Order: sequence, then structure tokens, then C-alpha cells
Amino acid sequence: GAGAMFGNGGDSGEDVFAGIVRGASRLLGPGGRLSVVAMTPNVEGLPDRLKSWYCEEAGDGANFQALIFRGLPTPAQQYLPTSS
Repeated sequence: GAGAMFGNGGDSGEDVFAGIVRGASRLLGPGGRLSVVAMTPNVEGLPDRLKSWYCEEAGDGANFQALIFRGLPTPAQQYLPTSS
């Protein structure tokens, strides 16, 4: 099965994810799509974070839409510490 390919995404765990979204505007053409599977904290605020990251490089007027599918939250005690 598939699994996480990195164990330390910075203080919030989203540094790698944010970097990918920030750089997407340079790589995607009009109508282009970026698909990501991530274990993300505070998913309720994810749409705003995604737009903020994308618009940092694309500009505030960028045409941006996000569609987020989510499962049930995972309790913190089910996570094992990772080392970097």
C-alpha cells in the first residue's frame, strides 16, 4: 500500500505541501489541475490555506478553486513520532 513519503513537514507539518501548492501556478496551464493526497491538520481551514499558498506566487487575482475530500479525523494518540 501507499504511505507517507516524508516524515517532517516543518512546525505545522505542511511545509512540503505548501511549497507544492505555491509552485503550482508556474507549472499549470489554463484549466490545469493539481491533485494531492495529504494527512493535513485542521482540515476545516484548509481551503483558505490552499488559496493563500497558491496566490502567494500567482497573485491575488488568480483563478483558484479547491475541492477537498476528507475522511474522519485521526486522533493524535494514533500517530507515532517520526525522526528526521
